[in-house]
Amino acid sequence: LPSRRTICEFGPIKGLKPGFYVAETSMYRDGKLIDQIREPFSIIESKPVDKSELVTIKGDQFIYKGKPWYSLGINYRPLYVASMEEKPFWQHWCHPDQYDAEIIEMELDLMNKIGLNTVALIYENSEEVPSAFVDFMERAHRHGLKCHVYLAGLEPNWPNPEKALALIKAARLWERPAMFAYDTGWEVRIGREDKRQGADPEWNRWLQDRYGSVENAEKDWEFTLRRGENGRVHGPTDDQVSQDGPWNRMVAAYRRFWDDRFSRRYMKTAQIVDSVDPYHPISVRSGFGGTGTTAPYALPTMPVDLFSGAKHLDYISPEGYNISGDWQSFREAGFTTLYGKFASGGKPVYWAELGYSAATPERLE
Repeated sequence: LPSRRTICEFGPIKGLKPGFYVAETSMYRDGKLIDQIREPFSIIESKPVDKSELVTIKGDQFIYKGKPWYSLGINYRPLYVASMEEKPFWQHWCHPDQYDAEIIEMELDLMNKIGLNTVALIYENSEEVPSAFVDFMERAHRHGLKCHVYLAGLEPNWPNPEKALALIKAARLWERPAMFAYDTGWEVRIGREDKRQGADPEWNRWLQDRYGSVENAEKDWEFTLRRGENGRVHGPTDDQVSQDGPWNRMVAAYRRFWDDRFSRRYMKTAQIVDSVDPYHPISVRSGFGGTGTTAPYALPTMPVDLFSGAKHLDYISPEGYNISGDWQSFREAGFTTLYGKFASGGKPVYWAELGYSAATPERLE
């Protein structure tokens, strides 16, 4: 018989109550089932924030439902993006071409079984991602998981407030019961010398404001700055920010200059988020290469100190990629926690990310 195809449009399905559903399409031949496609979906009700689901802060503790709450989670990517080529992977796993709620449910169930209570997510596109992103957050809530959400547009080095606001509004993050906190920057660092030079004019103005003149600053430091074209002063070299030397006081002043810049930007970040979502806390992952690292690859990029802008953040987020080996290494991590509490005036310290490269069987063991 010639092949025949019948297409039937059902139109909008009306009257579905908020909840989780499965759309199922079956193919039969001669009364026998030969194929079937299942697609879970959800209907989400827009309603005011459920304050009983908020993770709040009291002193140096997170509080959830009246008790201290300790986050244990992962940076989440679903199984179906593993081994993907770069372009389709970075399309985002919540893109309509990729999102697979059945696999999501399997992995959320696995998270429950191994004792996790948090998933860290990246949310960057308000045009293609929100519906699936919201679906994921509602499924996470059903599994008792909180979401630590990195939001594009709030990075201090390349702020885009309009984008950040569009993302928050598209997913109505202030309504999501699974929402834990906003991660507004990922491994924030100033950058290497070629990138830092873009801030030389601001550096010069900062010196004028703090010292009265560049010459006064140099006299105080007992160190002379490099000059470029038209006598423009430069900041330190990569070697100077990585090693001790007669330039130490100059480098300390340069770091303070950047601390002030980041503090102003974090203040604006808090204002942006609070304008639409005053319920959920914000912070920044600080510690490229591991907070307090002496790794040669990380030092020239000038990772941002936990002190930078701490007054505008609700909690402090160091990273722990330099913790391994003997007990002394872990003692140093404990010191970082104490330093984070000191720098913030006693706010919670949340190790947003930590790990160790198990690149060989011996390391894995």
